[in-house]
Amino acid sequence: MINSLLYPAMAVCMFSFLGYSVYLFGIYVRFLFRKEKDLPYNHEPLSVIIAARNEANNLQKFLPAVLQQDRDRFEVIVVNDGSVDSTREVLNQFVEDFPSLRVIHLDKPLGKKKALTAGICEARYDLLLFTDADCVPASRRWAAEMASHFTDGIEIVLGYGAYKTAPGLLNRIVQTDTALIAARYAGFTLWKKPLMGVGRNLAYRKRLWEKHSGFSADEDIPYGDDDLFIMRAANANNTALCFHPAAYTYSVPPRTWRAWFNQKTRHLKAGTRYQKPNLFLLGAEPVFEGLFWLSGLIMLLAGGGIWFLFFLSFYWVYKTLILRSIYNTLNIKTGKLFITPVSIILLFALFFIGINATFVKSVSWKEK
Repeated sequence: MINSLLYPAMAVCMFSFLGYSVYLFGIYVRFLFRKEKDLPYNHEPLSVIIAARNEANNLQKFLPAVLQQDRDRFEVIVVNDGSVDSTREVLNQFVEDFPSLRVIHLDKPLGKKKALTAGICEARYDLLLFTDADCVPASRRWAAEMASHFTDGIEIVLGYGAYKTAPGLLNRIVQTDTALIAARYAGFTLWKKPLMGVGRNLAYRKRLWEKHSGFSADEDIPYGDDDLFIMRAANANNTALCFHPAAYTYSVPPRTWRAWFNQKTRHLKAGTRYQKPNLFLLGAEPVFEGLFWLSGLIMLLAGGGIWFLFFLSFYWVYKTLILRSIYNTLNIKTGKLFITPVSIILLFALFFIGINATFVKSVSWKEK
């Protein structure tokens, strides 16, 4: 019985590899050959908005870099979402030293969306730039570079939110996952099909947010303030990319497997709200890759190990070239030696996390 599955498995393996190759070439290669444009300085004022809960230590370390941006007119609004640590005291001290900082203290935790909503409603300016409390801009030009992409008709700018490098397998997985997500949404945006962005580095106009009634379409869930909103508001003509190295943000990476597991569960949980065409476009890559490995396993069991090794060699070389190119484009300096094995571990990890996400009823914004 198993032997009779050899040729069908070979056909599926070849089909999935070809589909995977075409997908990667069509989406990622367009991103890899893109050149970042040097755009003129945009003098329009902007509001930087950060939601924070129990982030006293991170605010102490990273908020000064946000407040010291080279910008003519800007304000920074930090919404303290009912923190129980010393976040309130830290922010109040910053207010004394930085006139551009405005602080909103919420008496009890309301969640990231409501915290961001409070900040957006209080924002004085139409240009809104978002990051997280555990993020630091790559340079003092971060805000200026992001704002420069608001040319005629552009209402959304998608930036790159990287993670800081740390030793260990977990960080290699986080780096690979983050790089692939960035290359994926950048590639789709270049194909005039913007699908998502990341809240660690994202900008849009306040009037666009108001036009779409804010986050009200998904107010019953604590996640999706970035990807779900972008899916509703972005189109082929109103969205731009800003992947200038000076405009990156760097976040504190998850330090434990449990923290990463919870973070990815929250992210994948948002996928249940994606529109079906968008879900298909974003899910095609792992589906093709999963079919490749499943059919390969059947080939091994059916005595076709040589054929699977043949397909695997092409898959390995092709994937390594793509991943290394993405790493180089995004200035990721470490983890290239075992990049393909790490990406395969990531694939299977996301498969199991995705299964878990379908059964988890609710996921909180902050675990701590």
